[in-house]
Amino acid sequence: MKIKIGTRGSQLALAQTEIVRRALASRPNAPEIEVCQISTRGDQRQGTADAQIPDKKKWVIDIEQAVLREEVDFAVHSGKDLPNDIEAGTMMWPLLERQYAEDVFIGARKGDKGERIGFDEVPQGAAVGTASARRAAQLRRLRPDLIVVEHRGNVPTRLKKLDETTELSGIVLARAGLERLGLADHVSTVFTAQQIVPALNQGMLVVQFRENDERIAELLEDLIAIRTLAEWQAERAAVALLGADCHSAVGIFASSDGAQVSLLCRVLSGDGSKAVESSSSGSVAMAEEIGERAAKELLEKGAGNLIESCGA
Repeated sequence: MKIKIGTRGSQLALAQTEIVRRALASRPNAPEIEVCQISTRGDQRQGTADAQIPDKKKWVIDIEQAVLREEVDFAVHSGKDLPNDIEAGTMMWPLLERQYAEDVFIGARKGDKGERIGFDEVPQGAAVGTASARRAAQLRRLRPDLIVVEHRGNVPTRLKKLDETTELSGIVLARAGLERLGLADHVSTVFTAQQIVPALNQGMLVVQFRENDERIAELLEDLIAIRTLAEWQAERAAVALLGADCHSAVGIFASSDGAQVSLLCRVLSGDGSKAVESSSSGSVAMAEEIGERAAKELLEKGAGNLIESCGA
């Protein structure tokens, strides 16, 4: 049996795909595996004006179409980068254990040794970079004095930009990407989920495959972790009901021990001055219901207006 895995060609995408490849290769009677790099329209627009428009779909649509055309058997995505509106005829599952859901602060270098400053060392009125509306709003909520500026690019590029400028006191990134690229030594501060609620499915690896492909479903099913699946279901259910997208300042984080799952949601205005929160918990069998319950509570508190204001 031979299978083809589709992925973007970025360092992080390839590192994530390698984790799944190794997991499959370690099983008895492992299939022959080929990794196929696919250039997406998001990749092709990097460095252009179009690259500044937040749209997760442009980073995955070409990979999805390759799956549907049977050019690859399944694709590997970062959970936070895969929107709910996937292509008809495909389905998605989270694989393996979720790791490092937190956001982290990477400070500017200081002193002769080049050590990085922590978030608590950032001066009043300093500039901090991020490309995420969610992170920007929560940074402003934590520190209204900060100037939050747009900071884009893949992980190595963002680190390079930080070190080449004197205008930024630091940047905020996902811990998972840094860990998977072997760059965790750059982390100055790990934010708690209460300080900055993570993004939907941050830290998860997700596979997308043809919904009628029983061969691939059977191959991948053994790699599903119960607690990760519960966290996935709760978070996806909440976001679907909220109608949030990559323009929204929405943090959502579920944690599970395999028996119970707890969910924390926070919806903010773009400037972080307004926020509503909701939390819910229950058994893993109720994961989707827990997500929907939290989302309904948020909508009752006015989350819809905050989400709409971010897209305006």
